[in-house]
Parts: sequence; C-alpha cells; structure tokens
Amino acid sequence: SRTFNFQESILNSDGMIINYKELSEEQMFSLKSHYYIKCIIQMIFIGIINPFFRNFIFDDNVVDFIKSIFVNNKLVSSDRSEVLSYSFMELFKQNFKGSVYDIVEELEESLRYYFKNEKMNIYKMNRKRDLIGLSNMLDNNSAFASKLLEIIDDDFFYTLRWFLVDDYGYGLRNMIAHRYNSKDSYRTQYSIYISLLILKLYMGFKV
Repeated sequence: SRTFNFQESILNSDGMIINYKELSEEQMFSLKSHYYIKCIIQMIFIGIINPFFRNFIFDDNVVDFIKSIFVNNKLVSSDRSEVLSYSFMELFKQNFKGSVYDIVEELEESLRYYFKNEKMNIYKMNRKRDLIGLSNMLDNNSAFASKLLEIIDDDFFYTLRWFLVDDYGYGLRNMIAHRYNSKDSYRTQYSIYISLLILKLYMGFKV
C-alpha cells in the first residue's frame, strides 16, 4: 500500500517529494482520496465481499451466468467471450493471481472494441499507429470519456479511473503495464474490488 504525508509536501509511491504547489486541484483530490477510499473498501470487504466469498458456491449455475454476461455484449467481441468468462470464473474461485491482471488487460481491449464500433479512432496519432491505451480512454478530457459517460455516471467513471490509471490514485493498470510494484498487487483488496467493479461495467453493456 502507499503512504502519503499530507503536510507541506507529499511523498509519492517512489518516495519522491511532491510539492503541493506543483499539483493541480484534480491531482490533489486523487491523492487525498486515498484515506477515504481505503476506509470505504475495508468496510465493503468486512460487510459484503468477505462474507460473500466465505459462503459462495461455484456451480454450473454460476458458470452459465458468467458466460451469459459476455454474449451479446457491446464491449465484447465474439472471440474474447470465452477468455473473459474464464478470467471471471477464476476470480470467483478466488484464484486472484490467475484472474485480476487478465481482467484489467482485457478491459482495455474491450473498450477499444466498443469505441471502434462507435466509429471512433482507436489509434494514436504517431507514425507507428499504436493503439490507444486505457489511460487515453479514461482521460477526463477525452472524447472516449464523454462516450463512456453516456452509459455510466461520473462516480463510476472516477472510480474506474482512480483504481486503474490515475497516477495519484491506485493505478493498477499502470503497475501491470510497467511491472512496477505489481508482484503481489493482485491479492490486495483494491485489486479484487476493481475486478468486481469491472464485471459490473460489463453487465451494464449487456444487450
């Protein structure tokens, strides 16, 4: 977990000092959200997620339900349905090491698929024509954000951004992409929570 000292200066996850004056209002909000989000997540795990996993029975009904989410889904191409179903099955089997990172990486591909079908450009404006990444898609000022906000609300969008790509939030996708502080991140409450929230996102795009 990350520790911050909210005095005259702040330490980031690398131990580097960040001066208040150098941060935008949005960046400061992300930093100061850590304490409150941590408290909320701990309560959610105590009251909901831990009891759920203790009593959860993985059976054929669960398999059928999970598979059904990814069929006729605006976020999912036909060739990714099976892969996504498998990853979420492993999540519910509590195989977090074999599911969490794959779920996050598949979300990036799913959103690209959705935006492409919405006739949006999914390539960076460079010579290599690289594909856009999750940070681009969850940029507050991007056309992609505006498109997503037609389906999900501001709070849901902020939560996805904070947990996945915010440099001053948890930034799980960035950890995975750069293999930085990601060795055991799959087992944290934050990572498990955002994986469950991603499932909720997929459910919202079910046709």
